[in-house]
Amino acid sequence: TTTAASASGARAADAADADARRILRGAVPRWPRLLPSVLFGLASAGSAVALIACSAWLITRAAEQPPVMYLGMAVVGVRAFALGRAVFRYAERLTGHDASFRQLAGIRAGVFERLVPSAPDGLALARRGELLSRFTADVDELQFVPLRAVQPVVSAGVVLVAALVGIALLAPEAALLEAAILAAGILVALAAQRLAGARADRELAPARGALQAAVVEHLDALDALVAFDADAADRARIARLGERLQRAVRRQSAAQGIANAVMAALGGLGALGGILIAAPRLLDGGLSGPAFAVVCLVPLAIAEVAAAIPVAGSAWRAGQVAAGRVARVAPAEPPAGVAVDPV
Repeated sequence: TTTAASASGARAADAADADARRILRGAVPRWPRLLPSVLFGLASAGSAVALIACSAWLITRAAEQPPVMYLGMAVVGVRAFALGRAVFRYAERLTGHDASFRQLAGIRAGVFERLVPSAPDGLALARRGELLSRFTADVDELQFVPLRAVQPVVSAGVVLVAALVGIALLAPEAALLEAAILAAGILVALAAQRLAGARADRELAPARGALQAAVVEHLDALDALVAFDADAADRARIARLGERLQRAVRRQSAAQGIANAVMAALGGLGALGGILIAAPRLLDGGLSGPAFAVVCLVPLAIAEVAAAIPVAGSAWRAGQVAAGRVARVAPAEPPAGVAVDPV
């Protein structure tokens, strides 16, 4: 009997995990709907890198005091890339949120359709506030999977490869060093963020749900709590749950700060590596002054673009937790022994 119960529990857990993966995949819009956001993200990140490259070339070339006609194209490029970066960023946000919100509406409707057949018996184990948290906050969390995890990684990956190819055209050795620094920096940032923030990512949604459930229960039972002089103790319990949520938020923020610091250091190391590698070629006349400036300063923009990758890791973990919580409270099939309402 114990073995059968264990096997049944394992099958139920496997089914819940598979259902959570389906929910997580369902949070990502189809590519035709997500593609405009990806393209605008590519254009925005590409404009950021091109702005640094063009500015570095323009300032260095202008110091050589050539005729102004030789600087006209670079001047126009700086203005165009500066404007394009902001415009494309706005367009990326607009199209990305539109696609995500449309997908979110379908997810919320699907969760509600799952809840209806098994209510109320199938929801007896879920506290009212906890159920509300999963239906609202956890479903809302799924919108960040395409916005912060999928689209930024795709856009950043393409732009980073293009930027490294551009550096390789000027100084292949510097491009190889920058690629090595970039890969190592991203791995360190992801590992540091995971060590410092993975627990917070897992605890944040349950802590939020527990707090919301406690508040709802407190309001429902307020008359009885006051009558038995237990309202102060219950408010203290709510305060402790609020402190637990605050600790999770602080740990998550600290982990993100560590990742940001690593990525900022990555930009500085990339610039330093560019100087060390490209300086001998500059002295030998194999590299012009403007090209030297581009090789040294573009790594700063590369680090800025790559900073989206650690954020994506945190967003993906939070999305996994949210999908799991939604799958457990609203399974694809009603729990065994629950009378299903055909309506």
